[in-house]
Amino acid sequence: MIPKTWLGRILSFWDDLRSSYWFVPLLMSIGGSIGALVLLDLDRRNEPAFGDFFGSFSLSSEATRSVLSTITGSVITVTGVVFSITVVALTLASSQFGPRLLRGFLRDRSNQFVLGTFVSTFLFNLIVLRGVKNDHPPILASTVAVLLAVGSVFILIYFIHHVTTSIQAPSVIASVGRELVSAVERFTLEEPAEPADDAGHSPSRSLDRTLDEPDAAGRGMREAGIGERDRRSPDPHAHDAEPQGRSGRHAQGATVRSRSAGFLRVIDHSGLVDLAKENDLFVEVVVRPGEFVPLDRVLAVVHGASETGPGSTGTKAGLSDDDWDDIRGAFVLGDRRTEIQDPSLLVDQLVEMGARALSPGVNDPHTAIQCLGRLGDGVGRLGARYWPAFRHRDDDGQVRVVLPRTEFADFAWRSFAPFRQYGAGDPTVVVALVEAAGLAAARCIREADRDALQEVVDEMLDAGLARDSISPSDRRQIESARERFAFRVQVAPSSDQGIKPQQ
Repeated sequence: MIPKTWLGRILSFWDDLRSSYWFVPLLMSIGGSIGALVLLDLDRRNEPAFGDFFGSFSLSSEATRSVLSTITGSVITVTGVVFSITVVALTLASSQFGPRLLRGFLRDRSNQFVLGTFVSTFLFNLIVLRGVKNDHPPILASTVAVLLAVGSVFILIYFIHHVTTSIQAPSVIASVGRELVSAVERFTLEEPAEPADDAGHSPSRSLDRTLDEPDAAGRGMREAGIGERDRRSPDPHAHDAEPQGRSGRHAQGATVRSRSAGFLRVIDHSGLVDLAKENDLFVEVVVRPGEFVPLDRVLAVVHGASETGPGSTGTKAGLSDDDWDDIRGAFVLGDRRTEIQDPSLLVDQLVEMGARALSPGVNDPHTAIQCLGRLGDGVGRLGARYWPAFRHRDDDGQVRVVLPRTEFADFAWRSFAPFRQYGAGDPTVVVALVEAAGLAAARCIREADRDALQEVVDEMLDAGLARDSISPSDRRQIESARERFAFRVQVAPSSDQGIKPQQ
C-alpha cells in the first residue's frame, strides 16, 4: 500500500541521491555500456559503409585490440588516480573546514562527472574490446573509443584545476554562500500573498473564520489555543512532559510520537493537509526541520481525534492504524540534516568555518570575515522577503496544519552570535560583524528585524569594547563601525511598505 505522505520521503531520497558520489557515475557507466553495444551493432550492420568512410584510418583486428587494451589499462589507472585525488581533497576539506562540509564536495557535479567519464570510458572500451572479431574489427566503435580517450585527457586536466580551486577557502565560502541565498529565496516569498503581520509572516487568510467553525478543525484550534498564541511559536517541548493515556491521547488531542531517533529532514505538509481534510482533523506540528528528534518525542498533536488514539479502527469516529502511520510518516528522520526545509544548516556551515578560522591553532580572521560577509548577505535577503504561511489550508479554506513559527531574530542570532564568543577579541572581526549586520539591516523592510540586528550588534560592540587591552585606534574603528550601522538602519526601507499588520 502506498503511504499517503509519500512526498517527504521522495524529497529525502532525492536529496540522498544528489549527495551520493555514485549516482551520476553509475548513470554514465550504464550509458557508456549501452552506447558500446549500440555502436557494435551498427558496425555489424554497416561494416562496408564505415570501411569506405574511414578509409586509411581503419585498423586491423590485431591493431584494434592493441589500441583498445592500451586505452583500457590507462583509463582504469587514471580512474584510480582521480579517486585518490578526491579522497585527499575530502581529507583536507574535513580537517580545514569541518566534516559537515564534506557533503558539499560529494554533491559537486564536476567531481561526479569526472569520475563518471573515466568509469564509463573504461567500460565502453572493455565492451568494444570484447566485440572485436578477427575478420571484422568494429571501426565506428573503436574510433569513438579513441575519441573518448582523447577527451578524457582534457577532462583530467580540468579535474586537477577544479580540485585545486574548489578546496580553497574563498571558493568554499562562496559556494556555501550561494547555496544559502538560493535556500532563502526558495524558502521565503518575495511578496506576501496577502497582508503579512509585523514579523513578515504571510498567512493565507484570516483565522477568525476557522475559529468560529463548528468542525474538528475549528474545535481543535480553539482547544490548542492557536487563536490566542498566534503571535508566538508553539513550544516544541511543551507536550513532552504532559500526561497522556495508553492510546497516545493528549489532554488537548492525540499526540504523534517518534518511533526512532534522528534529525528531522522533511515534513510533508501537503500530505498532512490531505489526511487532515479526509478525517476532519487539525494537526499542530511542534517540531521544526533540522531539529534532533529523540525516541518517543512528540512530533505533532492531532485535534479532533482525541477520542480514539493510535490503534483504533474506523474512519469517521477515529483514525485507523494506517492513518496514524501516515501521519508519523510525514516526518522524515535521518542521520544528518538537509537544507531542503532547513536553511539554517547552511548558516551553521558558514559559522563553523568562521569559528575554526578564529581558533588559536588557525588564527585566520580573514576567512572569518569572508564568512561574515556571506552571512550578512543571506540575512539581508531574508529581511527583504516574507516567511511562508505557517498555517496550511485545504481546498475549502479550512486551516488543517499549523507549523511552528520561525522568526528573523532566531536566524540573525544564529548567524552572528557565535562570533561574539570567538571573535570579540579581534577588532577586525568586530568591525566586520557590524558591517555585515549593517548591510543586512539596510535591506530589512521590517523594524522588528532591524531591532533584532541592533541587539546582536550591541552585544558584539559591548564585548569588543570591554577589553582592557584595546588600543585607541581600534576603539575608533569600532566606534566608526557603530556609526555606519546606525546610519544604515536610519536609511533602511520603511517598515510598513504598504503592508498592514495582521489583526
